[in-house]
Amino acid sequence: MLDEQKLLNQYHLDINQLTHYKYIHFNLLIVSSGKVKVCSTAKNGKNLILSYYLSSGIIGDIEFLTDELKATTTITALSPFFAF
Repeated sequence: MLDEQKLLNQYHLDINQLTHYKYIHFNLLIVSSGKVKVCSTAKNGKNLILSYYLSSGIIGDIEFLTDELKATTTITALSPFFAF
Protein backbone atom coordinates (compact mmCIF):
# COMPACT_ATOMS: atom_id res chain seq x y z
CA MET A 1 0.00 0.00 0.00
CA LEU A 2 1.28 3.50 -0.85
CA ASP A 3 2.03 5.92 1.96
CA GLU A 4 0.52 9.31 1.00
CA GLN A 5 2.77 11.17 3.43
CA LYS A 6 5.86 9.92 1.61
CA LEU A 7 4.43 10.73 -1.82
CA LEU A 8 3.09 14.21 -1.09
CA ASN A 9 5.88 16.46 0.14
CA GLN A 10 4.89 20.10 0.42
CA TYR A 11 7.27 22.77 -0.86
CA HIS A 12 7.28 26.40 0.25
CA LEU A 13 9.27 29.29 -1.22
CA ASP A 14 9.46 32.86 0.03
CA ILE A 15 9.55 35.86 -2.31
CA ASN A 16 12.66 35.92 -4.55
CA GLN A 17 13.76 32.48 -3.34
CA LEU A 18 15.06 30.21 -6.11
CA THR A 19 14.59 26.51 -6.66
CA HIS A 20 15.16 24.01 -9.45
CA TYR A 21 18.49 25.44 -10.44
CA LYS A 22 19.46 24.46 -13.94
CA TYR A 23 20.94 20.95 -14.20
CA ILE A 24 19.95 19.96 -10.64
CA HIS A 25 17.78 16.86 -10.04
CA PHE A 26 14.17 17.83 -9.32
CA ASN A 27 10.68 16.51 -8.69
CA LEU A 28 7.43 17.08 -10.55
CA LEU A 29 5.54 19.83 -8.67
CA ILE A 30 1.82 20.64 -8.59
CA VAL A 31 1.37 24.32 -7.72
CA SER A 32 -1.31 24.92 -5.09
CA SER A 33 -0.86 28.66 -4.43
CA GLY A 34 1.46 31.57 -5.08
CA LYS A 35 3.17 33.02 -8.12
CA VAL A 36 6.44 31.83 -9.69
CA LYS A 37 8.29 32.54 -12.91
CA VAL A 38 10.18 29.96 -14.92
CA CYS A 39 13.32 31.24 -16.66
CA SER A 40 16.06 29.96 -18.91
CA THR A 41 19.40 31.58 -19.70
CA ALA A 42 20.06 32.37 -23.36
CA LYS A 43 23.46 31.93 -25.01
CA ASN A 44 24.02 35.70 -24.78
CA GLY A 45 23.55 35.54 -20.99
CA LYS A 46 20.11 37.16 -20.88
CA ASN A 47 17.39 35.67 -18.71
CA LEU A 48 14.40 34.49 -20.79
CA ILE A 49 11.06 34.20 -18.99
CA LEU A 50 9.33 31.08 -20.27
CA SER A 51 6.16 31.20 -18.18
CA TYR A 52 4.40 32.34 -15.03
CA TYR A 53 2.41 30.12 -12.70
CA LEU A 54 -0.40 31.86 -10.83
CA SER A 55 -1.84 29.65 -8.08
CA SER A 56 -2.13 26.53 -10.25
CA GLY A 57 -0.20 24.43 -12.73
CA ILE A 58 2.36 21.68 -13.01
CA ILE A 59 6.09 22.38 -12.95
CA GLY A 60 8.50 19.87 -14.43
CA ASP A 61 6.02 18.22 -16.76
CA ILE A 62 8.18 18.59 -19.87
CA GLU A 63 11.21 17.08 -18.13
CA PHE A 64 9.00 14.28 -16.80
CA LEU A 65 7.56 13.46 -20.24
CA THR A 66 10.97 13.55 -21.92
CA ASP A 67 12.53 11.42 -19.15
CA GLU A 68 14.98 14.24 -18.32
CA LEU A 69 16.23 13.80 -14.75
CA LYS A 70 17.67 17.28 -14.32
CA ALA A 71 15.98 20.67 -14.46
CA THR A 72 16.60 22.79 -17.53
CA THR A 73 15.21 26.02 -16.06
CA THR A 74 15.30 28.12 -12.89
CA ILE A 75 12.17 28.87 -10.86
CA THR A 76 11.85 32.10 -8.82
CA ALA A 77 9.03 32.78 -6.33
CA LEU A 78 7.29 36.14 -6.90
CA SER A 79 4.96 35.68 -3.93
CA PRO A 80 4.80 33.08 -1.13
CA PHE A 81 4.54 29.82 -3.05
CA PHE A 82 3.26 26.37 -2.10
CA ALA A 83 3.36 23.17 -4.13
CA PHE A 84 3.34 19.44 -3.56
